[in-house]
Amino acid sequence: WLSPSPYPTKLVPLLLAMEASNEMDVNQETEPEAAEPIDSMDWMLTNYDAAASKPQSLEEELARLQILRSYLILDSEREFPFERLTALASRTFEAPIALVSLIDLGRQWFMSNRGLGDLRQTARNLGFCTHAILSKNDLFIIPDASVDPRFKDNPFVAGEANIRFYAGAPLIAPEGYKLGTFCIIDTKTRPEGLDFESKQNLRELSAMAVDILVARRKKRERETEKNSQLIACTAHDLLTPLSGIELSLSLMKDDEALMEKLSQEHKNGILQASKCSDILQQICRNVQTTFTETKSAFESAFSMSMPEVVNIDDLVQKLYSILEPIPKKVPVEISVDSDVPKEILSDGSQIFRCALHYLVVAC
Repeated sequence: WLSPSPYPTKLVPLLLAMEASNEMDVNQETEPEAAEPIDSMDWMLTNYDAAASKPQSLEEELARLQILRSYLILDSEREFPFERLTALASRTFEAPIALVSLIDLGRQWFMSNRGLGDLRQTARNLGFCTHAILSKNDLFIIPDASVDPRFKDNPFVAGEANIRFYAGAPLIAPEGYKLGTFCIIDTKTRPEGLDFESKQNLRELSAMAVDILVARRKKRERETEKNSQLIACTAHDLLTPLSGIELSLSLMKDDEALMEKLSQEHKNGILQASKCSDILQQICRNVQTTFTETKSAFESAFSMSMPEVVNIDDLVQKLYSILEPIPKKVPVEISVDSDVPKEILSDGSQIFRCALHYLVVAC
């Protein structure tokens, strides 16, 4: 099912990162259901109708997957609007199975599944829907899968599921990519396929499913932006008392008479507090800048941050400044590997926050 070398080397890390991001849906409240093992890097078909299909392009597939991930729907719980559509389709077409299927990297995942029990995903290379999103036609119809060379040996055709008829309409996102299909499946052959009215009904159901996807994403955008605005306002409010703290510490450091009376331990404490105050102010300003420069935090989550020069020694000193006064169960020592350059081009605030979070949890 997989070509000998379908991935240019430079794109393998991106594919792996996209596979790992299956867990990004923040609304998932329960553990995902157990599923059959799948090849997470399997995306290319070999047993397809090349004449009736669009060429398989890795660059195109990566762009399609990025749009799919932007909907933050993979591995979420079943949702009533999609369940209503598949129930309606099952009754309208008198089909035992109706699915809202999304084609992910290495798998087809069912947002709604009417007629296949608790099954939520199958291997991508076994899916009829995988062929459907490649098809040049607006509908993909298989009257009898048992005699179709592409599907006759498919375990869902030759096995207990006994699939014979398939009809699917692609879920075309506003961005123009086919994210999956709305499909109906029968265990009986339908040599006549679908009549004109039935084809139109299937197209309409697919369009309705896309409308739900889009509305769902817009709702999440609004919720995310509302939360981001709250965070930005909180950061703004924190800057005022932090500025007061910084001013007070500066006055103390400039008071020579006071500093002469303090022990070295107390002087170090003032210096430590000043460094922590500087770091907190920087974090607050970064939060404000991020919110101001992007239309929404949702959009910024899928955009690249502007890189800056990060001095590794300064980064380590900042981490030590924050960690030093924190009670620790184990000692913390930060060492820099000799292969790490003195300066790197990256997002300094994100590196600092990630490293600090890791070290605080670890100690």
